[in-house]
Amino acid sequence: MRDNLLEQLLGAQSPEEEIKILLNSLPKAVSEAAWVAAIPHWFNAEIIAALLPELASQANELYEQLQEQSFVELFQDRGHNIHELTRKRILSLWWGERQAEYRKISKRAERYFSSQIEDISLIESAYHYLISPTYNTARTNSQWSEIASRLKISGRYALAHTLIQNAREHIINGRVPEAMEKLLIEWERAFAGELQSIGEERTKDRDLSSATEIFSHAQKLFADLKDKKAEANILMRLSTMYLQQERSDTGIEQLENALEMYREQADIPGSVKAYIERGKIYKKMEQYEPALSDFNRAIELNTESTKAYAHRGVVHGLLDQYEAALNDFNRAIELNPNYAWALANRGITYGRTE
Repeated sequence: MRDNLLEQLLGAQSPEEEIKILLNSLPKAVSEAAWVAAIPHWFNAEIIAALLPELASQANELYEQLQEQSFVELFQDRGHNIHELTRKRILSLWWGERQAEYRKISKRAERYFSSQIEDISLIESAYHYLISPTYNTARTNSQWSEIASRLKISGRYALAHTLIQNAREHIINGRVPEAMEKLLIEWERAFAGELQSIGEERTKDRDLSSATEIFSHAQKLFADLKDKKAEANILMRLSTMYLQQERSDTGIEQLENALEMYREQADIPGSVKAYIERGKIYKKMEQYEPALSDFNRAIELNTESTKAYAHRGVVHGLLDQYEAALNDFNRAIELNPNYAWALANRGITYGRTE
């Protein structure tokens, strides 16, 4: 029998056919459990019982037998999962050959996971609802709004990426209408914006560690959306966070990434701001030549940047180049006569020249 199975596998015309041969070689109940176990992202005996109620009395035994299969692996602390590549191929077979049954079992999965209390289970429930027989857009909007609210309360912002990955799994494989992509993008952009606002609130509260984490999640979402301008703006905020936490090297790295994005977008105001912020970090690190270089570049891009002139003036003063410093402060004040910081530093510089 083993030789016959090997012969069949060698004669398979596709990876999907190999999977079908392999699963069909298992005892009938184990085979059916393996097919069903691929539908959720993880499974255990309780989930098998919920998805295969007709085999519920055998769920524990089937779960043990599945764990012995080479295509099954541990899944965090929740049980096991079908190896990702194998799972992908099984789902392809479900969709291509047993679609109505796939939807039916997804409905069971949606019902089971919605009865659980964890955020991750609510996200899993939303994933299964997308292809359930009773799907409608209004229900999905409601589910995802609830998820957003719960993640903001629990602070488990990373789970937003899980929701997006799960939804995209169905979209990429053509299991949901094209309009689903638009809904996903709208939710992702809105949630990224909400995270940005929460990050600003934490910054005001001086909770810099928390703000940094939240901005990092927002940055990843904007990166996923391929919104380089929004991502660059978040990187600028992150650089400020790192600077305030005495992590200057990391701050410079974030600024360099932002600067590259601004250049790609031909965003001159963004580039000017990035050069100024990086120059300020170099100044704080007492690396005055790189600081001057950044302020010079900012002024080349915008000859009316009062901040660039004023900060360059400070660096000139630190290098005892008082005439150059006064020229910069005078130019900044000419552009903005009410620029208190430039006025104060000009006064300090006059005092040093006496």
